[in-house]
Amino acid sequence: MYLEAHHIYPKSIYGKNEILVNLTAKEHYIVHLLLWRGLRDKYGTKYNDTKKMACAFTQMHWYTKGMKRYEVRNASEYTFLKIAQSERGWKHTQEAKDKISKAQKGVSKPEGFSETMSIIAKNRPPFSKEHRRNLSIAAKNKPERSAETRKRLSEAAKKDWAKRKASELNK
Repeated sequence: MYLEAHHIYPKSIYGKNEILVNLTAKEHYIVHLLLWRGLRDKYGTKYNDTKKMACAFTQMHWYTKGMKRYEVRNASEYTFLKIAQSERGWKHTQEAKDKISKAQKGVSKPEGFSETMSIIAKNRPPFSKEHRRNLSIAAKNKPERSAETRKRLSEAAKKDWAKRKASELNK
């Protein structure tokens, strides 16, 4: 059975810790999704810890094979790819590793930038109750899609997913 280690206390928020639990790939994906959504709903999207959890989830949301990137759409797809990766021993090529390393280094920021952004984030007031209420009302008033539209979108997504999986396995 394929398992992944998950920090009970996220390292990005609580710092280095070794308190781990083993989760299936699907559970791991869902836990990161819920962590991000929980922080987003409680504190808003501008809260620093919400941004950190969004980043952690986003990293799980992309799958890289060689030099190509594929978007992972749900927990089942993530599970399929992680198990296939572990069984086949897929690894990044040195070229891909170099490219990823270069991209993660990014552009240097001006001196004092991080400290300034930290001060701004800490002193930013939370969303007012009125603002949160308006966001809720806007979300509830979205026009609902017809059953026909939902069915058509669902079938298109299933065909696209099957086509992508077939092409990935044939590479």
